[in-house]
Amino acid sequence: MHIVRFRTPDSAAARVGILSAGTITEMTGVGSLAELWRRSAAELGESLSSAAGPAYALASVTLLPPVDGATE
Repeated sequence: MHIVRFRTPDSAAARVGILSAGTITEMTGVGSLAELWRRSAAELGESLSSAAGPAYALASVTLLPPVDGATE
């Protein structure tokens, strides 16, 4: 499992998702990696295990750098 930032072809917005077996599952309710890292360990674990947003084939999205303007 990898936590990734990505963009879909139909939107310029950066999204956060979980990459596993060539598929990215969007983590709905997570606006940025910085937001995700601010969560407690328990909240982070719950967010990762309950990711149930839209799924995208890895080949259909653009992966983005792992940091954004709010991440050091």
